[in-house]
Amino acid sequence: MATGKSLRELELPQQRSQDDGVPFPAVLSPNSSTDSTAVQLSAFEDAIKAHKPWLESLLLKSGAILFRGFPVTSPSDFNAVLEAFGFPELLYVGGIAPRTQVVGRVYTAVKWVAKVGVKLEWMGNTAKIITNPLPAIKFDKESRRKMWFNTLTGSYNGPATKKIDTRNASAELGNGDPVDDDAMKDLLKILEEECVAIPWKKGDVLLVNNLTVLHGRRPLIKPPRRILASLCK
Repeated sequence: MATGKSLRELELPQQRSQDDGVPFPAVLSPNSSTDSTAVQLSAFEDAIKAHKPWLESLLLKSGAILFRGFPVTSPSDFNAVLEAFGFPELLYVGGIAPRTQVVGRVYTAVKWVAKVGVKLEWMGNTAKIITNPLPAIKFDKESRRKMWFNTLTGSYNGPATKKIDTRNASAELGNGDPVDDDAMKDLLKILEEECVAIPWKKGDVLLVNNLTVLHGRRPLIKPPRRILASLCK
């Protein structure tokens, strides 16, 4: 589907159709009438600026947009793309996940799951991270939908084992009770069933609306792989 002189929608086998027929994620590439090897980064930036209202509408409907086939080959290129979108930067100051600034608004992606917390409780030579109670569901005003908005699966360590007498979980309900293991199994099963995994290609740029979409990565099979990230608001 053509969207203008510079962008066109693609279909990938890994995409899924949502209830309203909108593909997830949306995938955009240089227009077929243009040799992708000849596309300049500046042309990609100009396309973003020219089609920004449409791109924001597409992001709201789909939840994520994958830009593929554009000449994004370095952290500086990625930073230029971010600047073209013009979204305000969400400064990564005092974040709980380990990230390192690369250039401008570009940071390293989290290399492992970080435990979300604001307080430490020392237990011998280890520390337990504790958070204040947070709502598990938020209402997104733009989409007018309730959203599953939490890090429950990232904080859950699994059920108790024979070697561990107590529940091996770091996620608790607001009243302090541990999250039920059967409920967590159902949640993880649903997430796996709904998951869309698209193999990365060099130069891919994935724009994700984190208010409506959970994101993650599969284990690396064939190194090397370098994923960079940026937070916007």
